[in-house]
Amino acid sequence: MIGLHFLEVLKLFHTTCVPTLWVRNRSRSRAFWCGSFIWWTGWTLRALLKGRTCSCCRRAGRCKHCVRLGDERPGDSLYSALTGSRRTLLWIQRATATTRRVTNEEPLLKAVMEELGPDWTLQIFSDIPPAPSAGEAFRLFRSADIVLGVHGSGQANVVFCRPNTGIIDINLPEPHSQYTAHNSYALNFNYRLVMLQGIGLHQSVNLTVPIHDALDALRSLKK
Repeated sequence: MIGLHFLEVLKLFHTTCVPTLWVRNRSRSRAFWCGSFIWWTGWTLRALLKGRTCSCCRRAGRCKHCVRLGDERPGDSLYSALTGSRRTLLWIQRATATTRRVTNEEPLLKAVMEELGPDWTLQIFSDIPPAPSAGEAFRLFRSADIVLGVHGSGQANVVFCRPNTGIIDINLPEPHSQYTAHNSYALNFNYRLVMLQGIGLHQSVNLTVPIHDALDALRSLKK
């Protein structure tokens, strides 16, 4: 989970960068307070995201609110299994973006939902104003069982997903556009790549997603 990964990064910074700060600045006090702040921040985030204490009833436990904040145990693979709700596909929409808008969005989503069946529901993370708040973005990605989207800044929010979430990355041949793959493998997601074909697609105004390839990726996640 992001809380645990972030904590490990902070610990690494504390053990490697803080001594360097002390040597360079000759200031034990600065190194101490810098390290203490980093340590405190890591544990605070871990408590919030890991659910050490229930924020609604102020006691240790796993109430519905804590589950919604991401308090899954290692054996919990699906949000729907915890809440009894339908499983969720989250589509990252680029409706107002200046580049990489999906021209066949409607037939793509129709085909995807037909493939998934009636036990699934569609949620959309959209760039149409007003933009979702940080809390809304967290809840959308945290509750998703599969996230589908074209390469873009909206994919950065997959860091809020639960481990083993399915990620279908509709991506470009350009080497710099592979950050969702890196995030997915680092955070233990089930990553699938749908590679578009063409040159200079990063600056293309419109893109057409190969629906057949997207469905193949989806079927591999359902197995």
